Amino acid sequence: MRIYTRDREPGLRQGLVTLLLAAFDAEPGDVWVISPWLRDVELPVAGIGHFASIFGGHREQVRLSELLARLTARHRLTLIVKPPEELVPLREIRRLLDVVEIRAEIQKEMGIRDYDVVDRAMQTLHSQADALAAAAMQHADTLRMAWMLREQGAELLFLERLHAKLLWTPAGSLLGSANFTGGGFGANEELMVEVTTTDEHRGLEGAARGFAERATAAAMYDLAPALRRVDVGAPEFRAWADRLAAAGQDPLCELLRQLSSLIH
Repeated sequence: MRIYTRDREPGLRQGLVTLLLAAFDAEPGDVWVISPWLRDVELPVAGIGHFASIFGGHREQVRLSELLARLTARHRLTLIVKPPEELVPLREIRRLLDVVEIRAEIQKEMGIRDYDVVDRAMQTLHSQADALAAAAMQHADTLRMAWMLREQGAELLFLERLHAKLLWTPAGSLLGSANFTGGGFGANEELMVEVTTTDEHRGLEGAARGFAERATAAAMYDLAPALRRVDVGAPEFRAWADRLAAAGQDPLCELLRQLSSLIH
């Protein structure tokens, strides 16, 4: 067993990348990545062994998404994350739409544009819109990575109220408090443990399969029930992207259009 914390060497990022690279030498099998949230963090690969052939030459850094995508060519990668309804705050987006529409109505009133109080109100509305848009996009990277890995051949599953963090590979497993994000593998005070002993390693694989049994495959996931819980119909939700496009919220519009494909 190896313990990783922020103040130990090797660090969390090196522990993660070392285990992922070791999986390339293992016989083809299963790889499980279980994390509520994901970020495409950069991982150090310089001086960690004979892996230049994987990347086509010497590299100092590699992104987590690239490593996982390359692993799908050798292993059966299963990715389990939170469902979209827990990653994208639908109520906050609806509040954003209200702010955007109020702002647009004020801008139409030519006769009041030169008043200082109107300028201050508009600045407040701009700040509110920016804050709400940032909140809506906070976990967009999780979905972007998840969809990208699914396109590369990974199996994508959504599990409600997910809080566990586990990387399981044929070469060993890594579990603990850290999400697979920049904070989890950088700024936060985290504790992760690498397990390679046979019985415990097999037990963790069984735990991963248990999570998968309780999860919903991405192909079967339906966003419609979550929309009903916030009193939004499917046609209204599909119109959100166009309404926000007019307000210059292009990244959020793209996310909403992708989410619309999950309504059955």
